[in-house]
Amino acid sequence: MPKSFEDLTVEELKDKLFERDLPVSGTKDELIARLRGEGDKGAPPAKRAVNLDKFPELQDEAWAAGNPTQAQQLGG
Repeated sequence: MPKSFEDLTVEELKDKLFERDLPVSGTKDELIARLRGEGDKGAPPAKRAVNLDKFPELQDEAWAAGNPTQAQQLGG
């Protein structure tokens, strides 16, 4: 049986939000509301920190685009 959102850790919730291209900042309750479609309607996507251990292709993409500053920002 799948876990409910309440049973997930904040990190797991943020991973799900990231997969859906939604902002990953906020409290656990805010993250759950966002996943349920209850928050941030019409809000522009927010910048978010990216764990490059999980998504190293983003750093490569930033460097390939000639934007090392973006790669550094993504890294930390």
